[in-house]
Amino acid sequence: MQFRPHLKAACWAALAACPVVGHAGEPAPRPQMNFPVTDRARFDYRLHCGGCHRDDGSGQPGFVPTLKGQVGSYLWSRDGRAYLVQVPGVAQSFLSDVRLADVLNYIVGDFDPKGPPAGAQPFAADEVGALRKFPLSDATKHRRRLRTPTSSHPERP
Repeated sequence: MQFRPHLKAACWAALAACPVVGHAGEPAPRPQMNFPVTDRARFDYRLHCGGCHRDDGSGQPGFVPTLKGQVGSYLWSRDGRAYLVQVPGVAQSFLSDVRLADVLNYIVGDFDPKGPPAGAQPFAADEVGALRKFPLSDATKHRRRLRTPTSSHPERP
């Protein structure tokens, strides 16, 4: 059965009109909230990333890495920052560079309770556009290479 164009458009309009459900209770304040969290970025994450990484960023152990409590640790280095953009699901997303930068900022701002490292800057569209041209062929290998003990980094607030 094929969708008629007007039915498909109506389905997308209905989905876009749905409210984005937040976390139960008030979220804990996060330090260094220079990473903007917008409703559009939250919606884009849930629509394009949440199916695998889950709405709370917990991932699927053994299959899809968790973002929760770990994503900020990649911002300690240029390579880690590039990794977040060059993971195939991110680099090959059909979202624009602007919207993808917003989603990455949402992930850092919402899923890491310690917040980003001091001095870390939000992702910008031009940075995302330049990095996503080179998607990783083996994201797992790169992730393992980037993993370093947190104790080797300066204290996070």
